[in-house]
Amino acid sequence: MRNFLFFIFFFGFFSLNAQVEDLSRQKNIFFMDEYSFGAKVSTNGWGMDFRRGYSVNLKRKKLYEIGFNTIKHPKEYKFASYYYLTKSFVYGKLNSCMDLKVGYGQQIVLFDKKEVGTVEIRLITFAGLDLAFLKPIYYEIIINSLGDTEMQKYTPAHQPGLIERQAPFSKGLDELTLDPGLYFKLGTSFEHSKNVKSIRSFELGVEATLFLKRLEIMAELNNPRLVVSLFVSYRLGSIIQKKNKEDKFDIGF
Repeated sequence: MRNFLFFIFFFGFFSLNAQVEDLSRQKNIFFMDEYSFGAKVSTNGWGMDFRRGYSVNLKRKKLYEIGFNTIKHPKEYKFASYYYLTKSFVYGKLNSCMDLKVGYGQQIVLFDKKEVGTVEIRLITFAGLDLAFLKPIYYEIIINSLGDTEMQKYTPAHQPGLIERQAPFSKGLDELTLDPGLYFKLGTSFEHSKNVKSIRSFELGVEATLFLKRLEIMAELNNPRLVVSLFVSYRLGSIIQKKNKEDKFDIGF
C-alpha cells in the first residue's frame, strides 16, 4: 500500500512539474516578440519583406511590416528577339512597376502547438500604405535599313521586327513616376519550426491594393487600378526576449 501511495505521489509530482514546464515553455514562446524575413511569389510578381511582431497575449501579436514587390500586368507576354537568340522582351510594355508597402497587422493563433515540432496555424491580417514606382521601358529600335538603332519608348509603330532588344534597366530611372495606394492582406500561416527560438513558416493568402491612379504598365490594354493577387511565402526569423522582463500580458483575446 505504501508503495502504491508513493507511486501516486511520485507520478502526480512529475505530472504537475511537466504542466508547469509546459506552461513555462508556452510563455517563452508566446510571450516573446519576434522578427522575420519573408520571400514570396504571387500571381503578378515576386517580393521580399521584413516583419516585426509584439506579443499582446497568448493568442495574439501585433505586427509591423515593410516590403517591396514587383507588379506585372496579367497579359504580359515575352517575344524572342529576331536578332539575339538569348534576348527576349515584353512587347507593348510602357513601364516596369514595383511597389513599397508599409503596414500594420495582427497575428491570431487558430490552432497552437501541442508540443515542439508540430504545426501552429495562424491567421494574418494587414492594412497599410502602398507606393508604386513606375519606370519607363526603352527599346533598342532599328531606325534605318543599315541596322542602326536608337533607344526609344514603345509606340504602336514599333512592330516586333523593328525591336532589337530591350534597353538596359538603368535607362529611364530618372523618369520615375509614383502612384500611391492602400493595401489589405489576409493570409494563413503554418509555423513548423522545431526550435522554440526560431521561426520557420509557410504563408498563403490574398492581397489587394487600390491605387490612386491606374498603373500604366501596358500601352494598348486596360491597366488596373485595383490589383488583386494570390501569394505564397516562406519566412525565417527568431523569437526575441522583451527588454522589460516584468511586462505583463493578458491571457486571452
